[in-house]
Amino acid sequence: MNRRITMKISGFRIMNKQALRIVVTAVFASLLLGCKVEGVVTVDGVPQSGVAVTVSNYEDSLTTTTNSKGEYAFGLTAGSYYVEIDAPPGFTGQSGRRIFKSTDNSTVSGVDFTLDTSTAVQTAQGTFYGYHEDNGVVTYQGIRAAQAPVGERRWKEPLPVADSTDGIIAVAPGDMCIQLGDKLNGAPTSLYGEMIGSEDCLYLNIWKPANATSADNLPVMLWIYGGGNSLGESSTYTGKYLAETYGVVVVNFNYRMGPLGWFSLPQMHDAGTTAETRSGNYGTLDQVNALKWVNRHIANFGGNPDNVMVFGESAGASATLAMLASPLTEGLFHKAAIQSAALGWITDHSIWQTRAVAENLADDVEPGYPSSSSEILVSALQRDGLAANRADAVYLQETMPQTVLADYLKGMSPQSLYSLYETKLGAFIDMPTIVQDGTVIPMSDVKTTFSSGQYHKMPVILGTNRDEYKLFLLSREDYTTEVADTIPLIQNSSDYQLAGKYYSEAWGITSMYELADALAQNQDDVYVYRYDWDEEPNLVVLDMAKVLGAAHGLEIGSTMNNPDLAVVPSLSFALFTSKNKPGRTYLAETMSSYWANLAITGSPAQGVGSDLPLWTNWTTDTAAERLMVFDTQEDQGTRMIANNNTMESLKARVQAESGFHSESRYCNLYTEIFGADAFTASSCE
Repeated sequence: MNRRITMKISGFRIMNKQALRIVVTAVFASLLLGCKVEGVVTVDGVPQSGVAVTVSNYEDSLTTTTNSKGEYAFGLTAGSYYVEIDAPPGFTGQSGRRIFKSTDNSTVSGVDFTLDTSTAVQTAQGTFYGYHEDNGVVTYQGIRAAQAPVGERRWKEPLPVADSTDGIIAVAPGDMCIQLGDKLNGAPTSLYGEMIGSEDCLYLNIWKPANATSADNLPVMLWIYGGGNSLGESSTYTGKYLAETYGVVVVNFNYRMGPLGWFSLPQMHDAGTTAETRSGNYGTLDQVNALKWVNRHIANFGGNPDNVMVFGESAGASATLAMLASPLTEGLFHKAAIQSAALGWITDHSIWQTRAVAENLADDVEPGYPSSSSEILVSALQRDGLAANRADAVYLQETMPQTVLADYLKGMSPQSLYSLYETKLGAFIDMPTIVQDGTVIPMSDVKTTFSSGQYHKMPVILGTNRDEYKLFLLSREDYTTEVADTIPLIQNSSDYQLAGKYYSEAWGITSMYELADALAQNQDDVYVYRYDWDEEPNLVVLDMAKVLGAAHGLEIGSTMNNPDLAVVPSLSFALFTSKNKPGRTYLAETMSSYWANLAITGSPAQGVGSDLPLWTNWTTDTAAERLMVFDTQEDQGTRMIANNNTMESLKARVQAESGFHSESRYCNLYTEIFGADAFTASSCE
């Protein structure tokens, strides 16, 4: 299931190589080729001529200027590119976005940059200018949340941006953080496994009602995206529907991921370094920094810094738990929603682990993770010819001066660093993330942290999707065969359905019921849900309701009141139809209403407007209707039910299961969820 990362960074291959780094005044030839990246730059609806536009990748860049109609175009071959404009006259800064060009002959249109001067908002960091969305909501995109974490600032805590009186354009989301191309981040198949993004990526985006001012004190909803701490970016998600419907201010942001986000190696830092920098939790610190930015600046955008709700999905849900537990976030937020947290066995026990797991060698007395920071350093020293074998590399690691070690690691390109890691289930980096360091994260595991009450207590929504694991089962070579890197063919339908059922139930127990019980020991305002939508179409070769069902990530669009949001963009055609649109719209209106009501009042209750079923809190009474189920009216609808799933009862059912055709699949499932024990010793070869 794991594979060694292979970097395939291709040449830039711009059609006229001699034109690099100069202003291109004639694009007619490239237009004729039909393989363009093109867009328009406007201010208050007026086309802007003479604005510099630059497109770049990891090797080269090309600059042109807009014509009299505000238009620009580049003739480019297939690849991943960052398109950026310099500020029009009278403004400062740059705004850019990453785009994918899937083939040499494809055209990427509509890479536009629109600025409305009526949107000016003055802050200590500068006066920001955004634009109006198509529904009238005002958005500001690509605001720097921190200084760029590049060069000497790699693997350091984020620093705030200096105060300014400049007029700064904020009309594009900025670049995604470094990651590998994959279907989960929208990359075309030609870019799977290739590095995309930039280390200079700490940007945030804001959506607010058009007339909101600093006097309004609107509730703030801050979103943390998921992606296994390896994939994702803020620009995938829009807050315009929540802002329009419920009158809230929505914020999302990028954070460092993979080994640039979590790399726990204290000996790399000098004695004067802060505990935050020595923690290894750089991605988590970026999330803390976003909350600090909101606390300082959001009132200028009409938001209330004393009424902030954090919500996140998957790794973003685990991050929300980290924000609840971190001593650094005291008073920075006040409500939370945790959607499909990925913990424990789900992540091969790589999240929220001890420093020993994150740092030690695999053969130490307290063994580290196979890709701990020390193991990665040992591999790097051998790969780069600085050590002849493992023993020499271990000795060199232990004796290398701090400054030499820091220069060696910080001088390593992202491509070189990432090539030391293995991936799983596509482009997820197999490595420890969220480290119990004692400064950013408490020195205790998740369940102990929350059952002991050592966290910031506040109203919490918590839940999972009924068929969580099916999204990942689609990428497992022991269950599916993928055709053309896109279409998964199920090897054995019965085994697939049983595995999807048991893996998903275990996910729900681990990340929902047990966590809810821990929280409920310390507070009453815990609200638990399960998402059951499974009305995908039946295609010619795949019945998507059975292949995916209520899979991981499918609820995100509902919580954001955006029923057309697909967690896997390439699968939109296989998820959304006109037939199932009414049900998706109902769920989006329902779930977002509960989420918004939590943000506004501190309780989901009956949603905004009080016209939905009453969502009562989680209780230790297992016979009580304590679980909210979200489903369409065509199915069983939104309702409260009783539920008493436990790992003990699940283990008994799995042990009694006789429906698997493959013993290896059955035994792997049991071991992955429950670990090796007497049952596996007697029942599995």
